[in-house]
Amino acid sequence: MELTKEERSLLVELTDFGMPLSEVIADIHFSHPKASISQKYSMAENLVLSVLEKGIVCLCRLTLENTKDNVYEVNSSTIMSIDQVTEHIANPLSWVQYQEQSDKSISFELAPTELGEKILDEIFAVKNGN
Repeated sequence: MELTKEERSLLVELTDFGMPLSEVIADIHFSHPKASISQKYSMAENLVLSVLEKGIVCLCRLTLENTKDNVYEVNSSTIMSIDQVTEHIANPLSWVQYQEQSDKSISFELAPTELGEKILDEIFAVKNGN
């Protein structure tokens, strides 16, 4: 599967941990410093939709549970449909890491799919010379 430099980079960043949308926009901000804010958000939306449509990344809606000492643990994870993601990322507040929201029990993270994991295996096999 052919991936753009940005798609490949995003997938590699998801190797060990999920990624909130705020990190995607931050990466684009630093890699395209001369672009306008609206251009950066457009690039971020297009990147997220592209990797979703290719089936290599998904956006998960995490339900968090407040445990001891205000530590939140994932209680459940639901993979969002492309329509749900499209609606979610259209809201500029979805790209903010720390929203002033009363409900901190819901979070959203990008994660690799099974196909994404296979592509990561291929990427790292090539890098390691296997």
